[in-house]
Amino acid sequence: MNTSGSGESKKAGDRQSWLTGLGLAVPGAFLMLEFPLFGLALLVAVIALVSMAGRAIAGVGGLFVGIGGTWVALFGRVALECRADSGCTAPGIGSAVATSAGVLAIGALISIVAVVRARRS
Repeated sequence: MNTSGSGESKKAGDRQSWLTGLGLAVPGAFLMLEFPLFGLALLVAVIALVSMAGRAIAGVGGLFVGIGGTWVALFGRVALECRADSGCTAPGIGSAVATSAGVLAIGALISIVAVVRARRS
């Protein structure tokens, strides 16, 4: 029997898992750029952590949103600020922005799937 209280606690658990993924993705995104091995290890640990909590989809969605959002902000700023007339060049930054936006979009889709699943159960 599913009571209203247990549904609310499930939603709160999904929200907490999503926020955990998001919060740990930001430093992980920076680490992946500076120290790829350590950044990847942190992100794998985050996925394991949210999976053990039983809310893997929401946590992974938050993780991808955090990584993609952080990278879009970083690479997007470089793309906007770095112009040849200012003595700064960033060839190929467009592909990094597009890849980052793709990671963000995947995270948004995973998060939507988590919300739909939570509402159905």
